[in-house]
Amino acid sequence: MNKVLIFLSGATEAFIKKYLTVRNMEFNELVCVDPCVFFRKTHPMAGCEVIRISEMQMFPYASFSSAETGSNDFAEEVILENIGEIRQRFSVADRATMINILTHTDAFSIGTGILSPGFAGPELVSRPIEGHKNEIHIGWIQITGMPLSETCELLIEKLKQTLNNRQ
Repeated sequence: MNKVLIFLSGATEAFIKKYLTVRNMEFNELVCVDPCVFFRKTHPMAGCEVIRISEMQMFPYASFSSAETGSNDFAEEVILENIGEIRQRFSVADRATMINILTHTDAFSIGTGILSPGFAGPELVSRPIEGHKNEIHIGWIQITGMPLSETCELLIEKLKQTLNNRQ
């Protein structure tokens, strides 16, 4: 079986760990990061070093979902308790659309804060969220006890280096 890179948040961690355990799989953490807001470099809030979700109420919140289920148990972004304060929300089904919307509008999204070259345009920035309660655990899953191939070990080492050298 191939290894899979995922992240767990406070809202998904208990469900996903139980889901994996029942299937004889395990989560292996690479790094833990704080949730951040993503938006364009010229966004009205881009000058802020830290973002309060309450300050984002007037801006549209864009979420990404590739799952057909619509279940928050497998949410692909952090779900903060106070996100309900946001007045306008919409969902997109692919990352390219998400990046395009964030690049050309005042919309924002929430995630790891990691903006990898080649995956997110240089027009985007991320800012940490003040007073967050959720941490994001980035890691990989595998069948419990299955040894790693040399290729997997090399990939995991490269991921660790990349994640530890992020902005």
